[in-house]
Amino acid sequence: MELTAGGTLGRYRLLERAGTGGMAEVWKAVQPGLDRIVAIKVLPRHLASDPGYVERFRREARAISRLDHPNVLGIHDFGEDDGYTYMVMPFFGGGTLSRNLGQPWSVQAAVRILEPLASALDYAHAHGIVHRDVKPSNVLIGEGGRVVLADFGIARMTEGTLMLSAAGAMVGTPAYMSPEQVQGTAASPTSDQYSLAVLAYEMVTGRRPFEAETPLAVALAHVHRPLPPPRSINPAIPPDAERVLFKALAKQPEDRYPTVSAFVAALNGAAQQASSSAPSRGPSPNVIVGVVVAVAIVGSALLLWAASGRSETTSSSPTPVASATSTPGQAASSSSPTAGQSSPVAGQASPAAANSSPAAAQSSPVAGQPSPATASPKPSGAPGPGEVLLSDNFESAARGAFQPSYALPGVGEGGYADGELRIRRLSTGGGYAIPVPHNPDHDNATLAVDARLVGPTASRLVYLSCRRKSNEPNTGYRFELDPTRGQFRLTRWDATVETLLVPLRESSAIRRNNESNRLELTCAGTTIEVRVNGQPLATVEDGAHRQGNFNAGVILVEGDPPAEARFDNLQVTRR
Repeated sequence: MELTAGGTLGRYRLLERAGTGGMAEVWKAVQPGLDRIVAIKVLPRHLASDPGYVERFRREARAISRLDHPNVLGIHDFGEDDGYTYMVMPFFGGGTLSRNLGQPWSVQAAVRILEPLASALDYAHAHGIVHRDVKPSNVLIGEGGRVVLADFGIARMTEGTLMLSAAGAMVGTPAYMSPEQVQGTAASPTSDQYSLAVLAYEMVTGRRPFEAETPLAVALAHVHRPLPPPRSINPAIPPDAERVLFKALAKQPEDRYPTVSAFVAALNGAAQQASSSAPSRGPSPNVIVGVVVAVAIVGSALLLWAASGRSETTSSSPTPVASATSTPGQAASSSSPTAGQSSPVAGQASPAAANSSPAAAQSSPVAGQPSPATASPKPSGAPGPGEVLLSDNFESAARGAFQPSYALPGVGEGGYADGELRIRRLSTGGGYAIPVPHNPDHDNATLAVDARLVGPTASRLVYLSCRRKSNEPNTGYRFELDPTRGQFRLTRWDATVETLLVPLRESSAIRRNNESNRLELTCAGTTIEVRVNGQPLATVEDGAHRQGNFNAGVILVEGDPPAEARFDNLQVTRR
């Protein structure tokens, strides 16, 4: 059979061809029963008769199925049908990093993309897997700003002797290939580091280190030609950052950094040192970190942390770089786990400050059943500094500050329920939020509220936003929390452009799963600050938005709807 739109492959109904590559083609499809949009990677039929090639494809599926990391594109299923071998993955409606290159980025902006990629690669390396083809088109940037490494299509186990490709064949993309891969020797984790360093070089200079008329000539340049100094192309690159790139792009693997994360950490340290030694210097005028997204309440199904809508990258205007003034994901007195390490013990609470909420001891509700207000003691959260501008404990819609109910058919609903504010997302692949009644004093204020998920928690997020304009839903700043993984991040929205201000980080201060967390989002002048359970998570300086509403909401990334969050003891205080 031939694959056509409207046809089937296994139990999946094909919608349209989404793309083709050297190894396979990708179809957008529907998974029956769940009505879930998925992506199916299909091995070309004429190649399926080659047992070696089929085995390679099967090993790809098995390799990816071993990986469970927020920055690795996972798989749902794989199988064979009428000579086709296929693999089913989450459908990704976003763009790739390759669309966002061509002009120099600041080193700080590049690090925000490189950090999650380094975490993903080190995680894969710890599981005996080398990617072997790190390049911009395999870096996906979701509508929610999540950075995901895709296409482990040529990944192979480093344990044993699984040599499925032809002897001496080069496996990878010449422009990003390490010297040892070009020479046909075994790839290692440092090979992935080299490829990521080539990508970093391209991000901060606006061009690849080696160009030539043929792919073979490009590949050989990695072996024989010296690296063009990055500062000869972009003098704004700090000298220490240039030295880091030279080390990560060393011709000999043993001369590179011990891990990919060590390389990116060194690059970040060089950027931070340059920034602290020249505080008056603004961000690079050529930073490009936007991702085009559609309105959050009408999006399609995405990967974890993705918001809604279809996305394309954009580079229409420079993007200010936010500078973290406190370490994201780090409690005041103890270090939090780094990305890719073990998450905190479920339900573990951090020492609370005076305005934290003592919810650690509350029992989790039964999955799928909202808990009554009496089953979960309400934390008392003391107000922050300044005048209380708005307060609502949601005991009574008649006396409360919010509308009694909100609804957008098929998308979301919410309102007062059982002494709390209930917000539900009714479809997969986006968020639904309720605006906090606004007055101009909220433009410089702190929103504090107790938030918890009800029922299943996987692939579900709670979030707060500030300075969101009522006539432009995708504007302002958004603080997202994943209680399942104990992670958070902070983004800025500019109509259809999203900028990652604080990348995905873990924090031991976040209470897990269905437990209540006291969330605080402060927007005061150019300062954006986020806290959880009294612990500071991150502070950035960004002056793009100065006025607008607070919002509270829930996101259903994937899985069966609904996603439900409950909010209580809301307070807005002047800053």
